[in-house]
Amino acid sequence: MNTAFDLILLSAEQDTPGELENLTQLFQSGLTTFHLRKPDWKIEQTEDFLAAIPKEFLSKIVLHSHFELANKFAIKGIHLNEANKKLAPQLNAETIISASFHSIRDIKENTFLYRYIFLSPIFGSISKPGYHSKFDLKTLVEELKQLRLEKTNLPGIIALGGITSGNIGSVKETGFDGAALLGSIWQSANPVKAFKDIQSIIGV
Repeated sequence: MNTAFDLILLSAEQDTPGELENLTQLFQSGLTTFHLRKPDWKIEQTEDFLAAIPKEFLSKIVLHSHFELANKFAIKGIHLNEANKKLAPQLNAETIISASFHSIRDIKENTFLYRYIFLSPIFGSISKPGYHSKFDLKTLVEELKQLRLEKTNLPGIIALGGITSGNIGSVKETGFDGAALLGSIWQSANPVKAFKDIQSIIGV
């Protein structure tokens, strides 16, 4: 990860009107990493989506499924969730970019060298009603400091879950290396403006 605070965008699980057009504008507005997470999509749908993206932006995309497409498209890499982390030894380690974690303890016990990892849910989820946070930001400040002292090869830690323009400043102050956005962007009437508003708040 960069030393700067990074903004990552996840796709909505369901199809979103104007998604490709908005995504292209978001890349043009400075989005550096987009996670394509469509659990219900077949490989053909994922392939069609990637084929429709301007080639210059493919290197900014991380896949959450259909990893075989990483060999066909010049994408950034793949993301492993809790269910498929066990597949890591069978995959091309060079393509594995990130993974999902839900506790500081799990991060401490991890030995795989990801480039960055998601810790969630930091706040109650916007896209998944009823998915509440188990974290306290004041406690996380100290836990993240201690974690960095204990693990010298620690990847960047990205906050995920309920991140909005109203709380992203607190996320940055807590000591995260970045934030992953989802509901606050795709459920906005103007996703590009919502993203730019968050960029301006954290000075990206």
